[in-house]
Formats: sequence, C-alpha cells, structure tokens
Amino acid sequence: MKIAVYVDTGVMEIREIPTPRPKENEVLVKISYCGICGSDIHQVQYGMEEPGDMMMGHEGTGIVAEIGKRVEGWREGDRVIVRRTRRCDKCWHCRNGLPQMCTTKLWTSNGEYAEYVTCTTEHLYPLPDELSLQAAALWNPLTNAIHGVQLSRQKMADFVVALGAGPIGLLTIAAAKRAGAFPILVTEIQPKRAAAALKLGALRVLNPIEDDVMGACTEVKECGADVVYDCAGGAGTLQEAIQYARCGGQVILLGIHMEFFQFSTLLWVMKQVDVQAAFGTTSQLPIAVEMLRDGTVRAEDVITNVIPLDDLPAMMKKLFGPNDEIKVLVQP
Repeated sequence: MKIAVYVDTGVMEIREIPTPRPKENEVLVKISYCGICGSDIHQVQYGMEEPGDMMMGHEGTGIVAEIGKRVEGWREGDRVIVRRTRRCDKCWHCRNGLPQMCTTKLWTSNGEYAEYVTCTTEHLYPLPDELSLQAAALWNPLTNAIHGVQLSRQKMADFVVALGAGPIGLLTIAAAKRAGAFPILVTEIQPKRAAAALKLGALRVLNPIEDDVMGACTEVKECGADVVYDCAGGAGTLQEAIQYARCGGQVILLGIHMEFFQFSTLLWVMKQVDVQAAFGTTSQLPIAVEMLRDGTVRAEDVITNVIPLDDLPAMMKKLFGPNDEIKVLVQP
C-alpha cells in the first residue's frame, strides 16, 4: 500500500509498504479521507519527527475492510472514524480526567496518511448513515474546538471574540454559538476564511491590520469580551486576547505558536484575566458527529481542497507559508 513518510525537516515522501494484516482482535480499515492537521504541518516544517516516521495522519475516516476472528459487533463495510490512539484507562491521567495525556496510549498500526490501517475496535467510532465520510473527516478539529468551549466559563449570551478563522477558529465559532455565545466577533486577515467565519456564526469579522478591534469590542460591551478564544497562535495574539478580554474575563488558548516570543504580563495581572490552555480529546465525538450530522457545521464551509495521497508532500510545503486554504483533506 501507499503511505506518506516523514523523511527530514520540511520533507515528506510517498512509499510503498506491505498492507498490514489484522490480528484476531483487530480490524483492517480502508482510509477514505484524512484531514491535514496544523500540528502535522508544524511537525514536518520544524522537524519534530524521527526520520522514517510513518505515524503521521490522525484525522481519518474509512470503511472496515476485514475483521479479525475474535472481533464482535462490527462487520465489513461499516463506516467509521479512526482514532489513531486510544487511552489505556489505567494511568493517572486517564483516571483523573486527562485521557488526552495518557502515558500508555495504544496506537494503530500506522498513521492515516495511508491506504490502510489496522487497529482494535476501541479505535473506531461508527458514523450515522446520513453523515458522509468526507464531512466526518472534520471530527478531530471539531472535538478540539468543543473541548475549548467546554473548558471556558462561557454562558448564554456572553460576548465572545475569536482570533483567527482557520479550521480550529471556524469550528470554535460554531461550538461557541451552539453553547449560546452572542455576539461573536472574529479577527481574520484572509478573505476566504473571513467569509467562512460569517457562515459559521460570526456576527462580524474584522481585519486586525486594518480595523480597530478594541474599538469594536467596546462598542459591543464597554468592559470588553467575556471570553476570547485565541485560535491563531500568533506571536502577538495571546497579548491581543488579553487586551480584548474584560477584567476578570477569560482567554482560551487553542492556537499553537512553535517559537518563543516576547510577552508582557502587566495587563494580564492588572485585568486579572484567566488563561486556560486547551489540548483536545476525543471524548467530545458524540456531539461533534451530531453537529456535523444536523448541519450546525457544514463541511463545504470549511473544506477547501481534497487531494490524492501522492500530492501530500507538495501540499505540506504549500501550507508552510501564507495560503488561502482552510481545511485540506487527503484521499488515499
């Protein structure tokens, strides 16, 4: 089968390896789609993997192609979400509500930038008939967004600001609106993403280079936003998020910045703003699937490109720099 392999900093290549065979307690899944995650882009761009790594790709959907002899409750042809890892349910993190930090995760045979993967049934989540495999490939960034909103103190009719309208930003807008946020202001430079933010539930989208974002915030609420979701992860966006939040407000940190940056804590302390980091889990899969199924999130508003596996190395390089893509899916 074909699989995408991390080779060196900035470089992936497509290789041929034997198709894995399921053990008695495993299934073989034919991967239909796998989303390109921002973390994968960072890992390739900054060289965070070991050469020869074949574990990249963790936003997959697919169809069960073969079932091991001891597997019950599943059949060939089942349409599924494939989680690359599953928690052990035994370590301290699993027992204390932090399953995403499990120290003994159980992995699939390989990453999902591949034609096939073998795994246990605990890695799988079934899809309702009315949800397409392509739309369901948004499950991972959507669960991350939902988790961020769950960690917030956001209440019905709270004023929310979201920084950045990439995949996480757009899905955070949808999740915040679902949880009752109103109004939602969004900052975004790229026009295609700004337009998508309006479709996902933003009342207004501002260009942080050209527009007075702080002025727009105080027009809505004199003291500032109740909750600010930093989905951009830029060098200055955490500082901006604290600026836009009201005194005693909250910032949820969803975006990742890969390099060190200068930051002043003065405003943070003087406004007594809480900053909460959010590292996503798959515990939110049921609500994520429902939001995709019922149209709260429409895949066509987020997915801008579907590419064959052979095109992944070139697409990765494109995504390192400025581009107008939102969410790109790989179709092995």
